[in-house]
Amino acid sequence: MYMLGSLEDVCYAESLASKAIASYYQSLNVPSSHRIDHFSSIFSECPYELSALGEGVEGEFDRFPLYRVDAFDCQTFVETVLALSWSRSFEEFFQKKCFISYAGQSIDYFHRAHFICLDWAHLLGDNQCLVNITKSSASKSLKSLLCASSVTIDRSAWFQRKSLEAIRLLDSTPVDGLDDALQDLHSRARTIAPQRSELVCIRGKDLLLLSESERRHVLASIPSGSVMQIIHTGNTFCDKSQTDVHVRHLGFIIHKDREVFFRHASSEIGCVTDELCEDYLRRCINRAPSMGIMIYQVLL
Repeated sequence: MYMLGSLEDVCYAESLASKAIASYYQSLNVPSSHRIDHFSSIFSECPYELSALGEGVEGEFDRFPLYRVDAFDCQTFVETVLALSWSRSFEEFFQKKCFISYAGQSIDYFHRAHFICLDWAHLLGDNQCLVNITKSSASKSLKSLLCASSVTIDRSAWFQRKSLEAIRLLDSTPVDGLDDALQDLHSRARTIAPQRSELVCIRGKDLLLLSESERRHVLASIPSGSVMQIIHTGNTFCDKSQTDVHVRHLGFIIHKDREVFFRHASSEIGCVTDELCEDYLRRCINRAPSMGIMIYQVLL
């Protein structure tokens, strides 16, 4: 993992990433259906770093790399692998990554997909990049596993809660400059209206209450390479601040060795890792009984 203390470091990280990504395609001979598994496996044990990406050296508030391959958080890992899997060159990867993260808009902090429960809508519409198969996955069971979850996303309050730590201009920017940028961010966020995120997920607790054979059947029926999102379904989730995210974590479902794994960038383990999906879900539910999951099949 590269230490980023200057804009020169950012340029270096992006330069190394562009060379690495170009090399991935030079000898690529993988069927489309295996691309998610292939590209995500490249980053096995890659270090975890929260908020690994920004808007690059031209960023107004966050000048961390626009793309990188040396460190990820859960969202940047998934977005990077999706962009790689939908591309055949570095140039195409760059376009896809920007499309995923900024929905075809300009590269701007306010346009970034901070709330994927809402900000991935463009991947589910006419572009048909992802298909929500949560309901059909739940129907593989004899019991109803579905649960509706609704959360208010108050972007304005979320942005205004940002502190100086969120302003990553690098190159030893004076505190006055950081403070001015933070005040500008707060000011511009005031007019953003709240939105409602309404999702239907599979209740994790009910999934684990199925018999072993039913549970294994549900998980095994999820196509390998699908995106799994961890959803908070508790009614009190946003009562406190109304500024939290609805999707708490995400990664890929991977089938290997006749087992179903969850491949993700884990803050707990500290790197990109594979865990048995059932073990991961059981651990999640022990900590947050109200969690649920959503499944998106990746179209390749």
